[in-house]
Amino acid sequence: MNPFAISALLTGLTSLFLGIFVLFKSRGSKINKIWSVFCFSVAIWGFGSLKVALTLDAVQALFWWKVTYIGIIFIPIFYHHFVHEFLKIKSKILLYSFYIYGFFYVIIEWTHLDYLFFNINNITLYFDSLYFVYPPTFLFLFFVFSWFGIIIYSHIELYRAFKNSYGLGREQIKYFFIGMVVAFAGGGTCYLPCFGVALYPYLNFAGPFYPAVITYAIVRHRLLDIKVVLRRSTVYLASVLTIILPAIFLLYFADKHYPGLIILVSLTALVIGISIFTPIRNFFYRLANKYFFSSLYDSREVIASISDKLRPTLEPIPLTSYLPGNKIEP
Repeated sequence: MNPFAISALLTGLTSLFLGIFVLFKSRGSKINKIWSVFCFSVAIWGFGSLKVALTLDAVQALFWWKVTYIGIIFIPIFYHHFVHEFLKIKSKILLYSFYIYGFFYVIIEWTHLDYLFFNINNITLYFDSLYFVYPPTFLFLFFVFSWFGIIIYSHIELYRAFKNSYGLGREQIKYFFIGMVVAFAGGGTCYLPCFGVALYPYLNFAGPFYPAVITYAIVRHRLLDIKVVLRRSTVYLASVLTIILPAIFLLYFADKHYPGLIILVSLTALVIGISIFTPIRNFFYRLANKYFFSSLYDSREVIASISDKLRPTLEPIPLTSYLPGNKIEP
């Protein structure tokens, strides 16, 4: 597997995870749904590029580029839609125009008119391992410039909003702006071979950077209003991995050196894992609350803490006093 394939796989996995996470944990939010669809389009880019990077057949490379470009075409459109909704821009004429533009290109690349965008004669092998669209057709050239144009325009809108915002909103825009600029700048270098620039797309590794930044923005500044869910999911994931990873290593060791004891080792690992899950989970909760989610409070923890502090100051009243026929003395 070459470096481009690894970067594509990482981009696909991180984008898919973040998209599913936001979608299923914040179903009622329109802006979260748009962000999820954007993540899925990036995931198509990632997984499609992975297939391109794993084949040396020009026909197969062309097919997977067509699949990949479904995601690539809509990435700036979904991104602009998210920015449009995030900044509460009222006019939708430009947004609708971008969607028409996107469907136009998808129709072109999947019909007999694909030669206007790219075809088998425009697929060139680079670096002895990757096929790219080269030389670019006029329509492809226009697409690349418009692709960056939509992204730049969306960032200009974000920058204007950033200058006029303050507090939490300003922090949200800042982290979102930084993450997306890095991701687009890195992923955008994949277009260079299409123009004859033999620069290996190492910067495609910047693709997984944006989920990290957006996740940080969610954690620190409630970017998509799922901070509580993120804390809980992170704690459970860390707890499960803490138990499963040593168990896998132990089972691997037993299977290699003591195969006759593999069933006993498996049952022992299961019992131990179940018994220590709660203490480990509580440990990660305390760790998360102290260092990452200090502004969040679990309602049960707050109620329990207040109850413990108030209990010594209250005079206990027998429960029988509340039974019918009994009178509570002042």
